[in-house]
Amino acid sequence: MLGNLVADFTRKAKFSDFSSEVQRGIQLHHFIDDYTDSHSLVEEAKALIRPQQSKFSGVVMDIYFDHLLARDYHFWHREPLADFAQNAYQLFNLRKDELPEATVHMLHYMERGNWLLNYASLEGLQRSLKGMSSRTKYPNNMDQASHQLQRVEGQIMPLFSAFYKELVHAVNAWIAKN
Repeated sequence: MLGNLVADFTRKAKFSDFSSEVQRGIQLHHFIDDYTDSHSLVEEAKALIRPQQSKFSGVVMDIYFDHLLARDYHFWHREPLADFAQNAYQLFNLRKDELPEATVHMLHYMERGNWLLNYASLEGLQRSLKGMSSRTKYPNNMDQASHQLQRVEGQIMPLFSAFYKELVHAVNAWIAKN
């Protein structure tokens, strides 16, 4: 879990600074990113919003998939999302000394805003998209994407459900091999 958190904040040169357990989490995070980015069902979902989101359709869909997973967490996992979130924050804080400075900085905001739980709400989705929109230096429509996503949710949900089942299978196979 720690490796998954730091993966987006870790340069290859710093990879060896982490324990083998965290390195494995980073590798799993990258496997999931690559698998998702190259999957035909994800491409179908992105095509639904590409006219409005253009090159940001992948970023928007990634955030939306996080929202769908959090919103329907009870369907995919036995543990309540609130418990998962609190356990994750506890782990991250216990092992804060292993985190890159940028991750520690982000963790403060993540926990304060309870991002893991708030991804489940439409307001949390909107906040995330608006924040992402303001952080990119290129013109974009990400701050308006939640309305667009709601209009095509009926088309996205079957794609997401099928994709997520395949992703779980792929992740389990990766874990068994690595």
